[in-house]
Amino acid sequence: SDAFLATDIFPLDNGSPSPLIFVSELHPASSLVATSRDEGQSWTDSLGGGQAHGYDHESVAIGPYPAGQKPPTAQFDHAVYYCSHAPANAFCSRSDNGGVVFSPAVPIFQTADQAYSTHGKVQVGADGTVYVPVGSSTGYVRPVLNGAPVITLSTDAGITWHLIQVPDTAEPSVEPAIAIANDGKTIFFSYSKGFPNYHPYVLKGVLDKSDPLNPTIRWNPQGAVDIGSAAGLNNVVFPALVA
Repeated sequence: SDAFLATDIFPLDNGSPSPLIFVSELHPASSLVATSRDEGQSWTDSLGGGQAHGYDHESVAIGPYPAGQKPPTAQFDHAVYYCSHAPANAFCSRSDNGGVVFSPAVPIFQTADQAYSTHGKVQVGADGTVYVPVGSSTGYVRPVLNGAPVITLSTDAGITWHLIQVPDTAEPSVEPAIAIANDGKTIFFSYSKGFPNYHPYVLKGVLDKSDPLNPTIRWNPQGAVDIGSAAGLNNVVFPALVA
C-alpha cells in the first residue's frame, strides 16, 4: 500500500540531468524500495530506509547537499532521504550512494514536541534544505503547539531538525504539502482547514537562514489564501503542491 514514486529533478554536478528514479511500497518495518538509473529499464533493490523507522506515510526525496555538507565518501552527487512516521515521532534517514543503503534514521521532532500526527511528503530545496510538512489529525493534537500544523526542516543534510509552526492553521489539517521554488528559499505550504469542511489553503513564506543555529520561515503577513472557495472545492485531503 501507499505506493510512492520519486525522481531527482536537480541536475548532477556536471550539469547533466539526473537519471535517478525511486519507487517504494509501504512495509511494516520500513518499505520495499527499488531504484533505477536508466529511465526504468532496469531496477536495483534498495535496503530501504534506515532504522528505527515508522510504519506509515513513507516518502522519498532526492536533492543537492547543503553547501559544505557533502561527505567525501558520497558515491552519488545528491542525497536521498527516506521519511516515515510512527505514533510518537517521525523519522528520516539519508543515503549517500544513490539510495542503495541508508544511514540510521533520525527523529525529526524533539521529545517535548512528540505526538501522533500525519506528515506530508519530504522535499528538498535547491540549497539542500530538507523539509517535512506535518499536519494534526482530529483527536491527535500536539499539545505544545495547540494542534497547529508545523514544518520540520534540516539545513545540515538531515542530521539535526528544527520545528517551525505554521501560522493561522490551528484547526485540524491532514497531511499537508510543501513546495519550494527554484530560488531555494520561497516556500509554499498547502493544507486543508475548516473542520468539518476542509477547504484548501496555501500560505507563502521565505526561508531565513541568517542564524544558522535557528533557521526560520518568514511567513506572508497577509496570511493564507483560500484557493478552494472560488472553485467550489470542499473536503480536500492529501493536497499536492508544485512550485
